Formats: sequence, C-alpha cells, structure tokens
Amino acid sequence: MSEQIHVVVYGGTCAAVEAAVAAKRSGAEVTIVTPRMYLGEDVAGALRLLFDPSDSPGETLEENPRKPVAQEVFGTGPVTPLLAKQRLLDYAAWEGVERLFGTAVRSIFRDDDGRLSAVEVADRSGRRLIPCSVLIDATPLAAVAELAGARLSDFRPGPRTFTRRVIAGERPVADGLAVTETPLAFPAAIRYMGGFWGDTFKGMQDENLIFGNFTARLYECRADIDLPSLSPSDLASAEGRMRDLTWTRRLLDHSDLAAFDAGRLLAAAGTEGADIFRAKDAPDVFVLGASAFSAPEDRARMALPGFGGEAGRKVGAAAAAPTKPSNCQTVKPSNRQTVKPSNRQTVKPASAGVQLRPRRRGCVRVRPLRGYRGRRTRAPRG
Repeated sequence: MSEQIHVVVYGGTCAAVEAAVAAKRSGAEVTIVTPRMYLGEDVAGALRLLFDPSDSPGETLEENPRKPVAQEVFGTGPVTPLLAKQRLLDYAAWEGVERLFGTAVRSIFRDDDGRLSAVEVADRSGRRLIPCSVLIDATPLAAVAELAGARLSDFRPGPRTFTRRVIAGERPVADGLAVTETPLAFPAAIRYMGGFWGDTFKGMQDENLIFGNFTARLYECRADIDLPSLSPSDLASAEGRMRDLTWTRRLLDHSDLAAFDAGRLLAAAGTEGADIFRAKDAPDVFVLGASAFSAPEDRARMALPGFGGEAGRKVGAAAAAPTKPSNCQTVKPSNRQTVKPSNRQTVKPASAGVQLRPRRRGCVRVRPLRGYRGRRTRAPRG
C-alpha cells in the first residue's frame, strides 16, 4: 500500500485552485494556504472581471473545454469580484480541498531522507504544522519555494512595469502613466452626505465633478517604476507610487496590489510537461508562476486564468505522484532552541488514551493523548 501524499498549495490564484483540485482528484490530501482572506487574487484581487480573448486565441470560452477554472469563474460574461471569489470557493470546496485563509508559511521541514515532511504556518490563532509531501508555490515571488530548496536566478534591480486596474468615473491622468479603457461600464452616483469630508468637497469650485450621477469604467493602468530590490519596504514604496498615479476624485474601486514581473527564472527539472514547473534541486517543489518561463509572452500569459489553469492542472496531477528524495538540506526554523527531553519517566497509562506523568509528593497528572477524544479517567494514587 502506497503512502498517502499530502500536497500543500501556497497561493490563491486560479492556477493554484486548479492545481489543488487536480491533485485532490488524483487521490492526494490537499490544503490551500493563502495569505489573503479569499481565493481568486488574480481575478477578484486584480479586478480581472472580463475574460481576456488572448487567453484562448481563436476560440471562445465555451468552445475550449480545457479551461474549466476559467469557465467556472467567468461563465458566459463578466463577473463581479464577490461573485468570482464565491465561485472559486465553491469550486474548491466541492472537491473537498481544505482551505486556510490569512495564513503564511513560516518554515519548511524535511526528514532524514531529504523528503518534505511538514510546513509550519502562522495565522491569527498561532502557529501549527501541516503534513506536506509536495509543495506548490503559486505566488508571484515564489519565496516559499525558494525557502524549500528551489533555486531561482538573482533579482536584477531596475525599472519594472507595474499594472493596476481601477474603476473610476474619470480617466486617470498622470505623468508616465499609460491607461487603457476597457468596455466594462458601471452606473454610479456620489451623493453629498454632510460631515467633515462632505463639507470640504462641497466648498470646492468643481463640486459638480465629484457629486452626481455618472458612468464608471474599468481602466487598466501601467507605469514603469524603479525597483531596487524585492524587500517589503521597496515593494510597499512601489505600490504606494502606483496608488498615487492612479488616484482620481471619482475612484470607486481598485485592485488590491499592482502586478509586475520580477524577472526571476526557475532552475527547472525539464522542458516538457509538469517538469517545467518542478524545481531541479528539489523535485518535491513546484513553482506555479511566471518564473517557470523564459519567454516574455508566456510569462505574461501565466497571469491569465485559462492559461494558468491549464498549467495548474498538469502540476496538480504530477504533484499527486510519488517523488524521489530531495538532495537539498533541511531548513530549520530560525530563532528557536531545541527542547531537550526531560529526565522524568513516563508511566504507562492504566487505560487507553490516558498519559500519566509522576509529579512531586506522589501526585499524578492525567492528560489525554493527542488525538484521543474519549472520556477522561483518573487512575487511583498509590
């Protein structure tokens, strides 16, 4: 009997959901871990509300049965962010995929043979370990995959093209900002409700440009911003710059984060099939992102739900198959001390599921074993 495979998918993109569903259908235990509170960060989070024709060249979405996740999200027309989140959640829940929202991966653990054994995650409830045989990193920077032993090329500082979508009643205008207007339109209205900000805008001379009924449109904005490194401070600075460039007085909604290509390339195990996304130095780690491709057009298409979903389905099926031991070293958690075993002797329980530990003056502490949910019993002293 083969050992049960536990697949951990880090990220909430459409490609990540498709990979999780494919691995679950292949018989693996699957857990999606996403730092955000929803699934569909490349659709709802990026305001990708309309299916891109370049995602399926020469075909309509209904004519291409190879893109199930895109059909699940978009159906036959545009969607709202809330509807896209709900459809992806139902798609993963229907297959029995476990989901952890607002959770980050902290450490990677391997056994003596070099195989992945567990990942340590942290959320609002604290830290815990999740069994992991295969790791799929579907985030843009692939930081967790690199922590698990995947090797990526070095980041080269310089200007990067950031893309941000906004829904506004007027076209964003700024120096160095390229704006593309999409066909999506939304009727909207801004009313004067009083209060501090209402009185401030009411006293402006151009108040008729802020209040009233208008038609909002979805705009795709691009700008080249210098990025010295991938540190959180530099990324936050670039994100703040894009927010300033795309702000308008009639701004209704905007994408959560500006998308960009870091330009890093994965050292892959092969050039065909799922080996394109498998790390050469860690066969049990997959990078489901733009880092797996060298061609600029393929790197850009990886952000599309249909193209990314096809790649995720290949990776998910390959992740559910047994892998060979990795040659990478075990990653130990930082800033932690090894707890030495105590010199106390453990007394064997008198009943099933109860662990007895001797205490001072002949007292006995009764503690249920982990995973035992039976009734607590207390052994007599003496």
